[in-house]
Amino acid sequence: MITPQNNPEFAALLKADYCDDANLRFANRHEGQTVAFNGSIVNMAPHADYDTRYDLLLGPGDKGPSTTAGPAFKYENVNIPDLRLTGKKIPATVGAGDKFRFVAKVGEFNADQCLFFLDPVSTEAR
Repeated sequence: MITPQNNPEFAALLKADYCDDANLRFANRHEGQTVAFNGSIVNMAPHADYDTRYDLLLGPGDKGPSTTAGPAFKYENVNIPDLRLTGKKIPATVGAGDKFRFVAKVGEFNADQCLFFLDPVSTEAR
């Protein structure tokens, strides 16, 4: 599992500009591998016309909607059970500003949108 503590490249990525070329390099090099980081939900919106499926924009750190550094990570078309919530106080729902320990598989980086796609493995409330 790749973390900021064991991978200097990932640690630097979490502090870089959200549209930095390092995102594409990291995604290409580590696609399918698992990363873990402390972060927060920057934005949460319904996916298409669904009431219980969402697109979540995630950022490193604890600033939620005020996040300015690091990649724009995205969970696309997920419902709450897809997040595999864990921890001592598992919330019934989630929203912008909530803080978690995200564990996810690395997907593609869309350079046109500057979005780094991840697939959730587990989401620990913190």
